[in-house]
Amino acid sequence: AELNLANTDPDLIRVFIECLQDIGVAKDRLRITIRIYEDINKNKAMAYWANVIGIPKSQILGVNILKGKKIGKLKYGMCRIRVTKGAQYFKILKSVIELVKVSV
Repeated sequence: AELNLANTDPDLIRVFIECLQDIGVAKDRLRITIRIYEDINKNKAMAYWANVIGIPKSQILGVNILKGKKIGKLKYGMCRIRVTKGAQYFKILKSVIELVKVSV
């Protein structure tokens, strides 16, 4: 199983990063890419997501630029976070989610 999250919500991205850190995933194990539309400024989007995650902009490995315009809907595009060799962490997070579901 691969452990990754792709989303446009910066709060969800922050919570995901915090959870990963809580279970021992170092930020250097993260592979970050973003997806933007061609009318979104690439450098601003990279700086935005780097700030959200708390990493240098240089740690964003790639930017996928899609044709079309989405101003207003996706101001900074979508961020994808992948954990290298993340199967064990996927199992841990899945267990935590099950525990939370039971306790609610």
